[in-house]
Amino acid sequence: MQQEPTDLVWTTPSRDASGSMPIGNGELGANVWVEENGDLLLLLSRTDSWSEANRLLKLGRLRVHMEPNPFAAGQPFRQALVLQEGRLEVTAGSAPVSLRIFVDSDAPVLYVIGTCEEPVAVRAHLESWRTQRRRLSGEELKSSWTMRDAPESVQVAESADQFLEDASGVSWCHRNEDSIVPWTLGHQGLGEFADLAGDPLLGRTFGGRLRAPGFAKDGAKGLRSGPTRAFVLQVATHTAVTGDRTQWQEELASVAARSALPGAADRTAAWWREFWQRSWIVVQARSLPVPRNDHPLRMGIDGNGQNRWLGAMGAFFCADIALSDAALRAAIREPPDAVIPFDPALAPAAGAAPRFERGITVGAWVYPASGAGPGRIFDKITAGGSDGFLLDRQPDGTLRWIVGARSLSAPGQVPAERWTHVAARYEPEHGRMSLFVNGALVSEDRLDHTPGQTLTRSYALQRWMLACGGRGAYPIKFNGSIFTVEPRHAGGPDFDPDWRRWGGDFWWQNTRLPYHAMLASGDFELMAPLFRMYGGALPLCGARARRYYGAEGAYFPETMTHFGSYGNGDYGWERAGLEPGKVLCPWWEYAWNQGPELVALMLDYQDYAGDDEFLQRELLPMAEPVLRYFESRFLKEGRLVVQPTQALETHWYEVINDMPSVAGLHAVLPRLLAREPRAEWQRLLAALPPLPVVERDGARVLAAAERFQATRQNCETPELYALWPFRLYGIGRPRLEEARRAYERRHDRFSAGWPQDGQFAALLGLTEEARANLLAKAGNSHPAMRFPALWGPNFDWCPDQCHGANLMLTLQLMLLQCHGDEIRVLPAWPADWDVSFRLHAPGRTQVECVYRDGKIETLQVTPPQRRADVVVPEMPAR
Repeated sequence: MQQEPTDLVWTTPSRDASGSMPIGNGELGANVWVEENGDLLLLLSRTDSWSEANRLLKLGRLRVHMEPNPFAAGQPFRQALVLQEGRLEVTAGSAPVSLRIFVDSDAPVLYVIGTCEEPVAVRAHLESWRTQRRRLSGEELKSSWTMRDAPESVQVAESADQFLEDASGVSWCHRNEDSIVPWTLGHQGLGEFADLAGDPLLGRTFGGRLRAPGFAKDGAKGLRSGPTRAFVLQVATHTAVTGDRTQWQEELASVAARSALPGAADRTAAWWREFWQRSWIVVQARSLPVPRNDHPLRMGIDGNGQNRWLGAMGAFFCADIALSDAALRAAIREPPDAVIPFDPALAPAAGAAPRFERGITVGAWVYPASGAGPGRIFDKITAGGSDGFLLDRQPDGTLRWIVGARSLSAPGQVPAERWTHVAARYEPEHGRMSLFVNGALVSEDRLDHTPGQTLTRSYALQRWMLACGGRGAYPIKFNGSIFTVEPRHAGGPDFDPDWRRWGGDFWWQNTRLPYHAMLASGDFELMAPLFRMYGGALPLCGARARRYYGAEGAYFPETMTHFGSYGNGDYGWERAGLEPGKVLCPWWEYAWNQGPELVALMLDYQDYAGDDEFLQRELLPMAEPVLRYFESRFLKEGRLVVQPTQALETHWYEVINDMPSVAGLHAVLPRLLAREPRAEWQRLLAALPPLPVVERDGARVLAAAERFQATRQNCETPELYALWPFRLYGIGRPRLEEARRAYERRHDRFSAGWPQDGQFAALLGLTEEARANLLAKAGNSHPAMRFPALWGPNFDWCPDQCHGANLMLTLQLMLLQCHGDEIRVLPAWPADWDVSFRLHAPGRTQVECVYRDGKIETLQVTPPQRRADVVVPEMPAR
């Protein structure tokens, strides 16, 4: 099967930044698009361009204009993202102009290389919207988050960009001459520990230099060429905390000197070729079957006894095949003679429900009552889920057909107080959905790509974005990485590209997700920024534990600045009469699971990457204070009692021994003791409470905590953290039913954003639920955005890196699950989908597999001795 990622090709220019493609080298990135007015635009970004207000700013926007215009409407046009070699190519015009755009894999330097069949004049200008010092307020201030909702007496401002004297190029920078760090630490009672945090904002200078051999200056911000058949634009960028601007300029010159053609192009292509050979997943699946479940086929009501049909119904039919148009019309009988109120209890008994492997066609005569609300016609789906199908009528007369995660509507087709025949059909081939009213087709939709093509592309493009934004000084921002654009394009407010929802701080539960996905893909070097940031915050976090709670060790706030503090709005602006340790944000005031989760992820990294030095260099120095915090604060008379605490953001009140904290300690302590047998860790392990479990209907079910008030403040599923991320349950392991029952009973069900339902389903071996969840994730690209992997915004912002990472994780866990030495291949993989993959497992192991036509054709394990640890399931016959 194919291993190389397929190019993404567009044949028309874009309207604006909503039609941009992301590129980058992990440190420097750009959103790139072409407009019909003749301009190539590059919105430049870095992972470390923090303003004095702690917002992650763009560097600026490069606009390249050519005359004559090769991008004019009606001209030939091709734009391709060449994933295999890490570049973007544009070819346009009747006398073709060809552009190659890439970021040097070894330096934060971007190139635009142009060749032209006929001479063109080129003008390159750097655009900045930060033209004067400006105070942030209101909604715009929330994109700082550290300073969100600051009182009027606290002024939060950002300075203007500066264009510098440069005889042969365009040099510009943003320099922080002030910083919110000292004020923040003082406000949070940590001013005396300022030396532990340093000030990563004061003196931080970021920007770049545009140069183009043979070009002349075009004002302070641009360069211009005469007619030419070839040109090279180089944009070198740099970020540093320096004593003055001159020092920064000297360092920038050194950065530019490190990168030159043709070496930069050659090594960049080589880096990306190695990256894509490291791992891959290629799914081949033409059909998209109806998701399977064990629910009965219901008429007139949903599985929760709600959405009851008000009015009359009759003459149902249901075929486990996609009927032809003629056969469907032939199945329509005359409407009932009388309007008889419909009673769901009198609906035909479903009996043993068919599997609908060849598709489905359903139909009925319906007579909605006047003023009726939403009413089910057919239902075979978990309420709120995506594991089956339903046909219903909405109050405005819209007929709606849902199969799995896809939906098709026909507005205004089913009026009240009138007999109407409705029918719906689903064809697994290309996922064609159709709606019929009185025998006539009224709405239809089919997939542009096969499910296999969609999943393969989604996985590759999300991995591309992680690599393009994941090798810098700071971790990937969950709320857009470095590829955000003006928020209005994603349905947000009308601000400049520096705005993002949830701002510049790092939410642990969101930030961690891309890093879990890097394990199976083998992208270990991308994990370093995460460990580096949290390791750097340890001294301040330890001082805070002592200052706030008299505890030893360290804890990390759920929402943390990159220098280790709370956001001031989370900590609370009004502090009169409050102790320093009183955090005025109930969403995460008493959340302690971040440390154990980080240690577990570091243990996974060492297991997968085989980095022996990492143990002493980073892992043990992190584990020691994290565990010491729990021991010093919560160990009482030989028993660990985690209180005060909360179960994530969902359960706040009367919580004791929350599942995420308890499961985290159960998960990490045995693994640490296997590496470093310490007496204090053995004592802590012996003092741990058991995993919280409750009795429900005579069966044991995982619980959110040992004790808690059942009111919910958010939509997480903390009881299943024992399943993921901590992997204390799994296929072939004891008490799996406790986790399965918890999954079945979970309060909230999601296939978008940060919730981990897909991972839960895969780890429980629920193949059909995992498949439906995965397909729903792949369809979550923002409809206004052209690039397929600009997910969301969901809970966060666009492109939603929580969502993209969850897509990767669900797909990986359907193919490969590891526990101890055991490697399970295809543990939750649909028998009717072919796949080829290379993924990584612990012990520096690679597993390469081709599954086709219902059987494993090849299975190669490196090193070979690990083949004995592989468990291959019996796949059901096709």
